[in-house]
Amino acid sequence: MLTVEIITPDRPTYSGQARRVSVPTEQGILGIGSGHIPLLATLKPGEVVVTPASGQPEYLAVAGGFLEVLDNTVRILADTALHAKDLHEAEIKQAIERAEAAKLSAASRQEFDVAVEQIEQNLARLKVARKHSHGGRRSTLDENNQ
Repeated sequence: MLTVEIITPDRPTYSGQARRVSVPTEQGILGIGSGHIPLLATLKPGEVVVTPASGQPEYLAVAGGFLEVLDNTVRILADTALHAKDLHEAEIKQAIERAEAAKLSAASRQEFDVAVEQIEQNLARLKVARKHSHGGRRSTLDENNQ
């Protein structure tokens, strides 16, 4: 059994026991089970799937960060992490449109890079939202995307 913690700068987003965790890393999607070797990895925007010992899997959209696996504990320090049930497709599409406009009007390389990062993060959220659509629920997008 794994202990799983998903933490953002704002708050802990998930804490519990799981049989398996699937995480998007820079090297690809990584599946972690009990007894996994110690590991540090960089996250990329995508979907985290936490499969508990009983009950339904939890799906979260993460927007980068770090993963630590040590002694059957999976710790995800994410820039943002939103439960799939809290994502709203229309709101995410609007955030993508705003980021695309910001990219086109970027006055510096830094502004351009921030806009590209926001597009990538919101495309990952959109993919998770579409995959686990719950119709009409609202998203809590981070302040930079509003």
